[in-house]
Amino acid sequence: MENATTDLDKALIDLKSSAWVDRQLAVDALKTHGGDAVLPHLEKVLADENPWVRVAAAEALVHLQGAAATATIARYLDNETEPQAALRVLEALGRIGDARALDTMHRRLGDAHPLVAATAAWGLGRLASAPSDWEALAEASASAPAWETREQAVIALGKSGLCHFRTALERALHDKKNAVRREAAQALGRLGDPGAVAALRAALEDRDWRVRETAKDSLAALQKA
Repeated sequence: MENATTDLDKALIDLKSSAWVDRQLAVDALKTHGGDAVLPHLEKVLADENPWVRVAAAEALVHLQGAAATATIARYLDNETEPQAALRVLEALGRIGDARALDTMHRRLGDAHPLVAATAAWGLGRLASAPSDWEALAEASASAPAWETREQAVIALGKSGLCHFRTALERALHDKKNAVRREAAQALGRLGDPGAVAALRAALEDRDWRVRETAKDSLAALQKA
């Protein structure tokens, strides 16, 4: 117990180090130590000047608190300006599965950084429950500037089980990006709506062979259903 106390004291001292690597290692030590006593210190570190130290603190809070960390992490993300940091923490937040993160996912869905917006689309797909959540994904599948975001929105709609969004997925079969069209073809098969047969048959003539093969597989799945 004495060693644990010594380790904690050292970590708290290292949190004030001028070297960001030392501060990050201190955060890792607090994560390993655990307990309610370390939580306020980790929350303070969310304001650190270095993005990777902030990420380490956010991930430590998620690890130690689970869903109880959602509100704290969501507030932190509202102010995070480093795209790679936001991406990492959005992913951690999405994995928690707490609906209190929905507002953050909606806001980040329009992020200027393509991978941040795509991660928000992925997270929104995991958490979506209200019609407005699915409508936001349908809109993103059509109009998001980054193809990565459109792709993630299409994947989410395919997993929704909501045949209402078949038309959004059929529209995505005409996306300029091969990867989006391929995911749309797969999503239509997963959705299981026989009304998609005509659109999938048309996709058999797609310029990309992977889209054609995926459309063929989805047609086969629909015929077996």
